[in-house]
Amino acid sequence: MPRLVTNLAACAVALAGFAIVLALRYPVADPLKVPVSGDWQGFVFSGEPVVPAAAPLVVWAGDSTILKLAGPPYPELVTQALLKPAGISSVTLSGVGFTFYQYYCLMGPLRRSHPALVVLALNLGTFWTIQSDEALLCSDLPAGELLRSATLPLTDAGMPPPHLLLAQSLRWPWVRRASRVLDVARGEIDGWRTSLGLPPRVGYPAASWRLYQMSALDPQQYERGLLDAWREGARPRSASLRMLAATVRLARASGAKVLVVVSPVPVEVLVAAGVWDRAGYADVIDRITTTVTRAGGVVADLHDAVDVPGFLHGNGFNRITAHMNERGAHLVTEHLRPVVASMLNLPLEPGPEATAGQ
Repeated sequence: MPRLVTNLAACAVALAGFAIVLALRYPVADPLKVPVSGDWQGFVFSGEPVVPAAAPLVVWAGDSTILKLAGPPYPELVTQALLKPAGISSVTLSGVGFTFYQYYCLMGPLRRSHPALVVLALNLGTFWTIQSDEALLCSDLPAGELLRSATLPLTDAGMPPPHLLLAQSLRWPWVRRASRVLDVARGEIDGWRTSLGLPPRVGYPAASWRLYQMSALDPQQYERGLLDAWREGARPRSASLRMLAATVRLARASGAKVLVVVSPVPVEVLVAAGVWDRAGYADVIDRITTTVTRAGGVVADLHDAVDVPGFLHGNGFNRITAHMNERGAHLVTEHLRPVVASMLNLPLEPGPEATAGQ
């Protein structure tokens, strides 16, 4: 028994020393206040920090299709053309592989910022995908929302009710700091796993790993996998629609108007490949529109707003992934400017030509 106690004490001292070294090497940053990239909660901040602002605030949430990959993305273009001249702040919250499972979690801390408008990008190619993530992402849900969250399919995404409840302790700074240290340690372990050819477990590292693995495939095999995903995408799944409704409802509870943007799709390419089910996707979009409307939001269906030249292709990108280039971003901006202006009661000045960035 004394030997066991001694060994346990030695392990505790070693872990404490390791934690101190990590804490000194990686200073703590509050993810809700500091713009960071690849943050421990798995989301990417750009633009202004999400803090209560005197000016009205517009929040854009999305996946990699609104990241800055080739020229400014459409949230940035709309901000520059419409919001900034009107004195409206804007922030973009986006992450690789994000769907409404992650968007739902992001709506929690936004309630303190009282945004005037929340814009949610809905990627038809990944809408039904369930990306496993950490319950830490949902560490700031309103107290009344915890009971409702237990009825949602968050367990499918690696966030069961007990984990969500425990994650709420992160609203205390000292717990957040301790968690940061532990997360850095986990990041080191994930780094070792990657070096051994093993995938990281959840969150941003896992999503990045999957993206890398897909891009490392033979181009034809990679494309076949993407086409298979589009072929399956016309089959609705109730779990994703429930998360969509919950996200819109939670954003509306903060006093914000909500706009769900059905992101552009390279329809001509998918039709030529024989994977675009027109009737099936029309039904999916109808279900999305009905769900959002019932939850108090508005839908802007832009799935066919961008032509083939508006999508990234080459240099590691394939048009089938629906990532837009500068031309595509400008086309979306021209469609969104009047919608956003109407929802914010802003006068609409003449904008740049839709072919800008061509």
